[in-house]
Amino acid sequence: DKMINEHSIYSTEKSLDLLGPSLKDEADEKKISFNPLGGPPFRCVGCSQIIDDELCRTENSVWHPKHFNCAVCNKSLIDEDFFEIDYELYCHIDYELKFLQKCAVCNEYIYHVLALFYNFRN
Repeated sequence: DKMINEHSIYSTEKSLDLLGPSLKDEADEKKISFNPLGGPPFRCVGCSQIIDDELCRTENSVWHPKHFNCAVCNKSLIDEDFFEIDYELYCHIDYELKFLQKCAVCNEYIYHVLALFYNFRN
């Protein structure tokens, strides 16, 4: 798992402008959501509805901005650090509480296991 702050807010209308007037006019005329990358329209992971305006995009998913929230506390994650696990978003605090263990000595959260020590007996 890695902490992410690499999401972008896109406007599908601006994306359509990049495709040229004929494709934009066709999409406007049919009142359809248009995926500027080709393929089916984008669907929000949070509500499964087609996204036809602004969207938040992570490495693995797309969301309506109003659904781009922590799965635990519902805090908006726009312009925040977050973690994405199995298409669910977590703020830094809830990620620590839900997924990380604490060190028995210093009580700090353990983000990475660098080495495991074994006691081998002959």
